[in-house]
Amino acid sequence: MFSGADAADSHGCTALHDAADQDHTAVCRLLPTSDKFGAADHKASDGETVVHAAAYKGHADVCTVLLSSARSSGANATDANRYTAVHDAATEDHAAVCRVLLAFKKFDAADHKDNKGHTAAYGPYQRACRRLH
Repeated sequence: MFSGADAADSHGCTALHDAADQDHTAVCRLLPTSDKFGAADHKASDGETVVHAAAYKGHADVCTVLLSSARSSGANATDANRYTAVHDAATEDHAAVCRVLLAFKKFDAADHKDNKGHTAAYGPYQRACRRLH
């Protein structure tokens, strides 16, 4: 567990996870710049990063802010199910978020397979990915 700005709840989520989940773009821009915050890439207990949280909820602007942060290295991070943020966005049919993530220069896991062997363009994820074309 962390203390202060880095404090995590019982699920391992930090204030930045909550801000990303709730579409608070300004907080997501400001918090990682604080000297008192060191958990920009912290994973919750299920392996979810702040980018996963924003992607799953369809917050494209938050994803852009988080990925653009100098302290972020989580573009290719996977959660407990081996989902990338693109898997999470595609699962919820957030084509705009998929577009943001796939265009991000540090993201190179477009063909990454989850724990069932599926890429983000496969099966239950196809609808959002098809809308990208």
